[in-house]
Parts: sequence; structure tokens; C-alpha cells
Amino acid sequence: GYAFYKTPVEYISYDINPSLEFGLNYFGKVVDSEGFNTDGTRLLAECRIQGLEAEDAVKALTLQAKADGYIKADGTTVIAMTVEAKRIQNAERLETMLRQETQSFIDENGLKAVIYTDRADLQLRTEAREYGLSPGKYKLIQMLGSLDPNMDQEQFRNARITEILLKADQLLNQSKNG
Repeated sequence: GYAFYKTPVEYISYDINPSLEFGLNYFGKVVDSEGFNTDGTRLLAECRIQGLEAEDAVKALTLQAKADGYIKADGTTVIAMTVEAKRIQNAERLETMLRQETQSFIDENGLKAVIYTDRADLQLRTEAREYGLSPGKYKLIQMLGSLDPNMDQEQFRNARITEILLKADQLLNQSKNG
């Protein structure tokens, strides 16, 4: 029973510039977490999320990210969350719940940020880990590569999520105008 409780079955990557991931067990509790950069590791050290429900973990991380200055007051910050699950129905359910809960939480606390959510299967998680990136950030960087195959994707390894999405928007606008 203990192994069943401690085994992650779904994952959520949480990216601003702190980049991290946490695993949820069958009961939706955080049982594992890992930072993918120095900021992500620091955020996890400051914010204990073990044993929390997914939405409570995201709320705690968001408050700590604000306190640490990662969420800008001007509203330009993007909080990206990518749900990785074996079954797409589970990922869709969790993604919808996180988007709604996080947006409500941000509004209630007077924070200004854009919420970006996505979902992926566990294969993407495996590929992302090979590159030392969170699955959410990896997926966004892959999107840039599909928009501009000649672009050096490595330059976005340490970029903020906002910078990646701005570059994607720029590339999309160029393709519309070209």
C-alpha cells in the first residue's frame, strides 16, 4: 500500500522562469517534486508542497513566486502548467481544473499574470528529461522549432516562458505576413 501511495501517476510542470515539476499519486496528492533550474530548486525549497492537492500546490508555488519577484506587477508574466498523464481524459480534466482554480486564485489575490495550460502524454516527459528541461518548457521550445526549423532552440533553454511565447507570436506573425 505504501508503494502505491508514493508512486506518481501524473505530473505537472510549472514554469515561469523557475522551472519545476511535481508528481501526483493516484489520490491526487503531491508525492514527488524536482527543480529543473536553480530558480525551480530554490522555489521548491522555500515552498513545501509534499502531500498537497495539485491545486493547493500550484497556489502555494504561485504565492511564493510572487514573493520572490518572479511574477511581475505589470501583468507580463506567464505561468505555464503542463499536465502529463497516461490517459488523455485524466490530463484534460486536471488541466481544466488547474486553469480555472489558478485563474480564480490570481484574481482573488490581486495578482497579474497570464495562465497558459497544456497537456501531454508521458512520452514527452521522457524526452524532456533527456534535455534537462521540464516537459512544459520543452514542448514550447519544440513549438518554436516547428515554426522556424533554422532557429537555434538551445538559446531558449534558460529563457522565461514569457520570452518563448513572445518569440512564438513573432514567428506566427511573420508567417502570416510572409
